[in-house]
Amino acid sequence: MAANTDKFKKGARRFTTTVGAGGISDATVTTVPLTSVTGLPTDTAIEITVDRVDASGNLTLSKEEVITGVVSGNNLITCTRGTEGTAQAHSAGAVVEVRLTADQWDDVIDGILEEHNQDGTHDTSNMNGYDLLTGWQSYTAVIPTYTSTSNGVDTISFAGVDLTDDYQKGDWVKISSGGGSNLIYKVKLVSFSTNTTMKVVGETSVSGTITAISFSKEANPQGIDFDVWNAKFRGTTTQSIPSSAYTTITSYTEVFDVGSCFSSGIFTAKITGFYSFDNVFGFDNCADNVRIMNNLATSGGSAMTFGLSCAPTHDPHVASVCNVVFLKRGETAYSRIYQDTGGSKSCTGSHFAGHFIGI
Repeated sequence: MAANTDKFKKGARRFTTTVGAGGISDATVTTVPLTSVTGLPTDTAIEITVDRVDASGNLTLSKEEVITGVVSGNNLITCTRGTEGTAQAHSAGAVVEVRLTADQWDDVIDGILEEHNQDGTHDTSNMNGYDLLTGWQSYTAVIPTYTSTSNGVDTISFAGVDLTDDYQKGDWVKISSGGGSNLIYKVKLVSFSTNTTMKVVGETSVSGTITAISFSKEANPQGIDFDVWNAKFRGTTTQSIPSSAYTTITSYTEVFDVGSCFSSGIFTAKITGFYSFDNVFGFDNCADNVRIMNNLATSGGSAMTFGLSCAPTHDPHVASVCNVVFLKRGETAYSRIYQDTGGSKSCTGSHFAGHFIGI
């Protein structure tokens, strides 16, 4: 609900009106009549500037007063007088404007600094209204229900419990299910729906009903190696491929592997999310009308194949695949190559690369 103490106050672009009938009788009244309130926000307090100019646009700075209040009907109510300038009486018809004031800007900065450092990070010593956890905190008021979805965004539903004062986007959630044998780590992704439903991302292998749930506000309570959030790899290959058979590429020269996620031609997802892959494979000295098939395959079943019918004017003959794939933690991606030149051919100018995009 809007209040005249709001730090974050909305504005109204190029808004002007006048003081309504009866005027503002003195420097202390807290209800200000306005001729029009069309376009003024009602979900936050606002600041109006009265008598900065007269009806002809001439400056009248000795009369200027900034007033803070809340729109109600055609009035500004519960007003704080003299927010800037001097609190005083104003006649009916005095010009009213909505402008960005120094006070309004200062309130925004004060509101941000309430729980933030100057570099934008959270000031955990001053996070009012939240339990500052030092590890996992068990939640026992209501055991929620859990719904796993195919796209990795899952739902935890609480029975009419408002948790918004205690938990927020970015908190970590640990779930025990199936008799406590399955511990799952998750990240809250979206704010609450009707204050009772969390949207979370992470593992999607919860089985059975939830038996326990815990929360943490630590940045990394489960000790995840944050290189996995920056996972990226690239490997080149000259592996020999037999004719007329799909062959998985297993022999690579590793260029880089951030997150230790690439081994023997197999990329393994360390966290659930979206990954981008780029694999390019080619062969020198191919005859006309031979085929090269490049297949990006995953253990989860996602795949994309590109086929190329070669002409003698192209050398090397190349087939490439670029694709974004959703992988659960532990699922793999790898490349398979097919060629029908009639004999074994070694890959030329070939690589398999990829990186983690996000959750």
